[in-house]
Order: sequence, then structure tokens, then C-alpha cells
Amino acid sequence: MTEYEISYRSFFSNRKFNITENGNPAGGFERSWMGGAGTISLGNVPYTVTRESLLGGVYFIETGGTRVATARKPNMMHRTFAIESSGKTYMLEARRMGGKRFALREDGREVGKAETAGFFGRRFILDFPDEVPRETKALFIWLYVNVNIAEVSQRGESNAST
Repeated sequence: MTEYEISYRSFFSNRKFNITENGNPAGGFERSWMGGAGTISLGNVPYTVTRESLLGGVYFIETGGTRVATARKPNMMHRTFAIESSGKTYMLEARRMGGKRFALREDGREVGKAETAGFFGRRFILDFPDEVPRETKALFIWLYVNVNIAEVSQRGESNAST
């Protein structure tokens, strides 16, 4: 298993993050102002994440101009994404309604997980088996953090409590 920890680069920003892999620096990412796009670097591989349309539920991740994974939101009412990568389909699902814990599933079996950590929930811990492709991990990390930030923004909470 590989553990990733995502943390805010600054207490006053919810756009820039650092990523560590098993305790070692592994990259970072930056969200756009609207949260629908951004860049992420994981293991020295730069990726670009884009949302197909402002209101659409389709995201994709590219590296070197090639689309390597796609995430679709099958139901706008549920916090679930279907991630297609390397010929496989993974499901990113909230474990319970309103909760901040998510699972990454392949064929109905949990293969990864994510949850917030820290007193203010300003860190995110994600675990993946080593065989999950890096681009899938990168898209999962980006979606999970964005879902949590969007929920906090919609509730009108301050950045300090995210």
C-alpha cells in the first residue's frame, strides 16, 4: 500500500497543495479559482485536470497532451465518480451521506480510501495499493480534495475550518 498525504501550502489558501508519498515529497497541485481545472504533479509526472463544461460532471486528466483517465459523475445527486483508466473502471464513492470518508472501488471491492485528518481537517490521507495506475491516483486525489473544498464552500464555512 502507498499512503499519500495532501496538505495546504498556506493556511490562507485553498488552491495550492503539497503531496507526500509514504512520508517523502512526491509533488503538489494547484486548483483553478473555479475548481473545475488544475494541475497536479505526482512522482515527477505533470498532469492537467480539466472539466469538460462548467456545469458538466465529466473530468479528465492529461499528460503530454494525451488523455490518460476520465471521471464521470453518473448521478448529480450522489457523491460518486466512475473513473476510467488503463482499461479499468474504478468507482470513487462517499462511504456515507455527508461524510468526508471516500472509498476507491474496483469491481465492487475497495482498493483505496481517503479521509480528512488534523484538527481543522486541513490534511487529507489517501491509501492505494501499488497496482493502481499513477494517473488514477492523481485524478482520485484531485477529485477527493475538490469535493471536500466545494462542500465547505457551499456550506459557507471559513477556510480555517476546511
